[in-house]
Amino acid sequence: MLGRKQLVQRVLKVPPLQAAARIAGAARGRGMALLYHQVLPEPRPGSITPTISVDQFEAEIAYLASVGQIVPLETLHHPSPSTRPRFAITLDDDYKSHAEHVLPVLQRHNVPATFFLSGRWLHGLGAYWWEKLEDAIAARGLDEVCLALGVPAGTADELAIRLERDLAAQSRVEELCDFAGGSISEDWFKPLFESGMGIGFHTLHHPRLTLLDDEGLEQALSLGLAELAETMAARPFLFAYPHGRAGRREASAVQDAGFTAAFTTSKDPVGADSDRYLVGRWEPGASTLRDFAAELAWRLHAPIQPISAN
Repeated sequence: MLGRKQLVQRVLKVPPLQAAARIAGAARGRGMALLYHQVLPEPRPGSITPTISVDQFEAEIAYLASVGQIVPLETLHHPSPSTRPRFAITLDDDYKSHAEHVLPVLQRHNVPATFFLSGRWLHGLGAYWWEKLEDAIAARGLDEVCLALGVPAGTADELAIRLERDLAAQSRVEELCDFAGGSISEDWFKPLFESGMGIGFHTLHHPRLTLLDDEGLEQALSLGLAELAETMAARPFLFAYPHGRAGRREASAVQDAGFTAAFTTSKDPVGADSDRYLVGRWEPGASTLRDFAAELAWRLHAPIQPISAN
């Protein structure tokens, strides 16, 4: 038997009911911040990094623009008299695909987005640990990598989730395989700065903040921020939590660090009652446009849940 959520989502695959749900969501002052990571012409099989195709991304942007208003992230929570729901587009991490594939889609549809960057190229750091993990698994196989790291896992995704909680094991990934993707270039990001798109901060090293002590947390919120601000000629005031995890301690630290809002991956809708430092975002992932539309209509009415620090 279908549960209530599954039943509602199935019903919301009917377009007239979707429209009614969107209008009702807008009337409640609900909007949605959407999250994307990599967008590629053809996603790589077995990728740990959440990845969708350029065609899917463009279809979703066109759909959002047709049924609602795509607005700058910092204005998403503002009240609106419109019967059309408001959406904001966000992308995380230092990926070449942001300028190469995402920016042209945004410009074709004349919509804004916010890119949460680490600024790793400014410090010669190169790829993130999970990108190197992907290469290591491709070169040596999952079982050998798990053995070398001392972390058991049945799938690459399971291994990545375990490593997210194990900072020591993350550092050992560097020793397993040379990253085939090469270094990160500043040229990947200049088009983003020049386009007028929003830029936020995502920490330099991308640690899970809930695992850090107070001193480490304070350092993570400042390390690399000044260099990124100098490069883009403006200080970023929006923040996205690495791995999307945060609780009240992290939210308070982000506020004390001078940011004006911060974003999780809780999938909650956004409204006037949203905590400005624990704002939810929804990552649709690979799906059909029909399923995307139904899930979106459902998400606009989902309760805003308290955030766990676990």
